[in-house]
Amino acid sequence: MGKPRAEVYPIRLFFFAGYSFTFLPLMHKYNIGNVLFGNEYDDPRGLTYEYNGIRHYYAIYDQSQDFERYMTRWFAERGLGIRQWSVVRPITGLIVERVLHSRYPELFKLQRSCHSVHREGDDYVPCGKCFKCNGILTFLLANGIDPTLIKYKPEHVEGLARRINEGKTRLDREELEHSLYLIKQRNPEFPLEGKPHWHVEMLHFDGRNSSFDAIPKEFREKLYRLLEPYTKGYAYLKGDHWVRISREEAISGVLKEEKTP
Repeated sequence: MGKPRAEVYPIRLFFFAGYSFTFLPLMHKYNIGNVLFGNEYDDPRGLTYEYNGIRHYYAIYDQSQDFERYMTRWFAERGLGIRQWSVVRPITGLIVERVLHSRYPELFKLQRSCHSVHREGDDYVPCGKCFKCNGILTFLLANGIDPTLIKYKPEHVEGLARRINEGKTRLDREELEHSLYLIKQRNPEFPLEGKPHWHVEMLHFDGRNSSFDAIPKEFREKLYRLLEPYTKGYAYLKGDHWVRISREEAISGVLKEEKTP
């Protein structure tokens, strides 16, 4: 029998709950009221979230907005007053990498977003080939960021197009297409074609995966202003179409007028 791959989950455990509980002593000691995770935007279009009448989350319940709400209630019921939420809930992974590299370059260099990080010499490096690495490499190239800054190797970049063709990514379709489009704009010799989708570089809001109240109101304006230099506006999912909205609408959670696609 071959060695099981770390990115395969026969039964998905709730890893993120363990992270929350690990920090409970510190949160209690210092009266911390918010625990933040890095769950970026997931496009709900084309997904059912139900199988034979059973609600599910495509094996990532612990990264969902519903789980954050559950944990916030769980803390409140025990008198802890802690809110769990994601600071990057409205943005895609493409934008996460853009913000990390541009605003927090030293923190960016420490990133090891890989399912099989391993030691080489005195450092820890990504495998460069897993589903997670393929997504990160795609975002880096789309943003014009040198992958070697976070320990990827030239051969990892050279084999990326082949691995994408083999379906070895777990990105939303339009996020992948838009990222490939940006890569092609920067490097016409890249073998894969993409397709532009303007919303991918915006802050996203919808009724399932990124509601207006997913981020506590007292943080919204400052957070959105921080993200604005790296994004291209605000978008709300109306049916199956994205429509532009204003910062004020995103902050207040109230659409001022009926939006049309």
